[in-house]
Amino acid sequence: MLTSLRPSRILLTLLSVLLVLFLFRILTSDSITKVNEMEEQVSQLDIKIKELRKENSQLKETILNIKKDDYLVEKIAREDLGLVKDDEVVYRLYQ
Repeated sequence: MLTSLRPSRILLTLLSVLLVLFLFRILTSDSITKVNEMEEQVSQLDIKIKELRKENSQLKETILNIKKDDYLVEKIAREDLGLVKDDEVVYRLYQ
């Protein structure tokens, strides 16, 4: 009788271990997928950060150039803001 109990206990223990491993696999597969998705998001955000830093650097350079060059300031004031000097007359032609 003793020998017949041992194989059933071994089988029960083996099935329990397999069940635990199966459940662990199911629960961690979603976590692994989420980690991979988050790593992809981080990668995309890093690329976006690099692009924005480059654009920011270019804008800072443009600002410095405008501050140094009076001609550029006047050009922007005339073209973008429509400003004129006191002794000038503006003619607008409509077609």
